[in-house]
Amino acid sequence: EHLSLGFRSKFRKPGWEKDVFNKHLFIIDYMKKNNIKYKITTGDIFDKQRQWSFKQFLVNKRILELYKENDLEILSIAGNHDMIDGRLDIIESPFEEMVKQDLITYIIDNSYVFEEEGLPIAEVHGIDYRYINENFTKEDFFNEIRSLHYKTDNVDKILVIHQNITPH
Repeated sequence: EHLSLGFRSKFRKPGWEKDVFNKHLFIIDYMKKNNIKYKITTGDIFDKQRQWSFKQFLVNKRILELYKENDLEILSIAGNHDMIDGRLDIIESPFEEMVKQDLITYIIDNSYVFEEEGLPIAEVHGIDYRYINENFTKEDFFNEIRSLHYKTDNVDKILVIHQNITPH
């Protein structure tokens, strides 16, 4: 989603923050009208890794609160933009704070099972963005995918990643 409300950019035209807010109001309205409870994202809920102010934090948080107020749930992994200052995790980031405040359901290191009438219908797994280099290779990444533990049988499995997995 690349929320970056409160951050100025020479690439954005005046009024872009209102457009982002209205986009989320549209999504919320669409979800409610179509009986959709969950929105699954592939990370990069936030866009800026540096120079956060408390005011910027609150204005971006407000969008996520709108989903909660409408009894909608956001499930996500962390993308590279959700990790502060080039870190490889979410510690002390706005993303981590939103997870702690129950505005984002973090689907990492665990699976999330969707149920209908008490029966499992789908299982969601997530892997945060991984920096691929000589220490953590593409093969390591694929091994991580292969090592996922499934809780349920005979249901659809969904893998949420923030990674380029093409052959080259």
